[in-house]
Amino acid sequence: MPTTTINGFTLQYDVIGGGEPILLTPGGRGGMAQMRPLAEQLASAGYRAIIWDRRNCGASDVVIDGGVSEQEHNADEAFELLTRLDATPAYACAGTSGMRAMALRGRGVERHGVAIDVDPGASLLLAIRHPQAVKGVLLTAVTGWPVGAQYLAENYYTCYVEAAQRGGMRAVIEQLAPNQAPDEEPFWAARIRENPRNEQRVLSMDPQHFIRVMESWSAFTLRESYICGVTKEQLAAIRVPTLAIGGGDDEHPTYVAERVTDVVPGAEFHPPVITALERLRLANRDFRDDAAPAVERMEELRSERTLAILLQFLARVGSGAAKPPGGQPAVADVAYQW
Repeated sequence: MPTTTINGFTLQYDVIGGGEPILLTPGGRGGMAQMRPLAEQLASAGYRAIIWDRRNCGASDVVIDGGVSEQEHNADEAFELLTRLDATPAYACAGTSGMRAMALRGRGVERHGVAIDVDPGASLLLAIRHPQAVKGVLLTAVTGWPVGAQYLAENYYTCYVEAAQRGGMRAVIEQLAPNQAPDEEPFWAARIRENPRNEQRVLSMDPQHFIRVMESWSAFTLRESYICGVTKEQLAAIRVPTLAIGGGDDEHPTYVAERVTDVVPGAEFHPPVITALERLRLANRDFRDDAAPAVERMEELRSERTLAILLQFLARVGSGAAKPPGGQPAVADVAYQW
């Protein structure tokens, strides 16, 4: 897998297809593998899809340094990566696989498809901090203040602060985040498994330094702002085509996407791709032994609809390279076996 060294540490990335560049950043702290199916679909539609493991994600190096927030680091490093790949300006799209809001972890349910939900920080901050590098922003199932911000802070930062205070960096490696099931691999242990160099990086770290940086990154996420550390004034300064798709769940409330489109000039809002009725049906099914087929079908449906929306938007605002499918399948057109 290709790698590049930025500011002394290694980032892993891959490029699929040719055409207008789209940087695909996983939501949460996911790795680039979960974006590969979407990248392949976009490449088939005529785009150059760039996927990457951010710092502290996937197989890239663990880097805990201060100065700015983790999201701002991500934005700056995304700009450097795009520049090195001669891929500016690019569309910035963030997402992850899975339906986190349905709390299906630990029930033997495998995720499928390319469902997309987002911590909007990286893509928005890339457009804000490096506007010359971005030709459009695609935000789907946007998370934000207050529930989403609290969720991010607890699962990405504060739980590991408590672990470091309790048992140093070895305890950090062993710590499960609140959103993880007991049988899941701890986040930092996974970073070591995917990149063995990270074991020495983590264990040699001063716990007090780690705590200070984690607390500052958490504070950025929780600070009073319009969306997850991004101010209303910063959003209003964005001058590229922007799409925001509502999430429709507690972690990704639809009103957050609506707030984005209220402020970003000319931004387009799209309602959630999964209806409230569909969510209710899945929630009812979730507690039965045969939940897996329903979850799989929901993921497939979410993937189909989201891809159609993205391609239709890109075809409208771009050079016309996209080959959108026949259109988003209507809810009534989909036969469910509930």
